[in-house]
Amino acid sequence: MKRVYKLYTYTKNEGVAKTAKRTVKYVLKHATMVKQPIEILTAIDDVINADYIHHPYSPPAKKTGEKLKIGWVLSPLSNGAGGQNTIARFARFLQESGHDVTFYIYENSQAQSLSEAREIMRKSFKLDISVKKLKNYEESDALIATGWETTYPVFNVKTDAHRFYFVQDFEPYFYGVGSQYVL
Repeated sequence: MKRVYKLYTYTKNEGVAKTAKRTVKYVLKHATMVKQPIEILTAIDDVINADYIHHPYSPPAKKTGEKLKIGWVLSPLSNGAGGQNTIARFARFLQESGHDVTFYIYENSQAQSLSEAREIMRKSFKLDISVKKLKNYEESDALIATGWETTYPVFNVKTDAHRFYFVQDFEPYFYGVGSQYVL
């Protein structure tokens, strides 16, 4: 228990990035490693750079009564995915209400062409929407993470947008107890 408290205190004082680097050094020095690839859906740099202790989120000024630019950040799309279907329904409602909606694809472990993503949106979700790579983010009024793996890059994007997390489920239950469960 003392080690957990020590780690907590160090993280609180020094930040996530410094703690992560120190932890990696410690593990490499003391642990017996078995080489086994870990499939992770988010870039480790995005996780480390999401230092909410030293860079807490402060919401920008509230916007009301106007057309908004709304960006949704998704992992690569798949045909008929339930969660993506729900996101598409909300995006359609926002479009029909006069807002400008863009989907940004966050790629880490899986690449997807923009033409493929647009085709899936059109065929599977009956939605004609602007689709771009997150690395080509254009300023918006709201930026919405849609899964745990997209929360880190949304936190890290340099923007004046309000940031949201569109929670649809308790996502750790999708994974066995391990690194993906914790992240």
